[in-house]
Amino acid sequence: MRLSERERDVIRRATTEVAGATTRVLLFGARTQHALRGGDIDLLIELAQPFPDRWALANKLGARIERQLALQKDRHPGGRPSHPRFASTCSSAA
Repeated sequence: MRLSERERDVIRRATTEVAGATTRVLLFGARTQHALRGGDIDLLIELAQPFPDRWALANKLGARIERQLALQKDRHPGGRPSHPRFASTCSSAA
């Protein structure tokens, strides 16, 4: 996984604050492959309970992570991404 400890901490903290402590975060895409360089941070957020407005959640969470990491995110609330490689980066549960 190609995320720094700081990036993981920011993602963990933001996810807990916005979506709750039982939310799971999965990293997928290029950042799961050590041999590759660059790439955006693709995250799948698994909620313990349904969230009525996924766009609002995605925007709020994405904005918080962007501000703290100074990155730009694509936000796609909805189904699971079809990438074959998933790497669990963190669980908000302590």
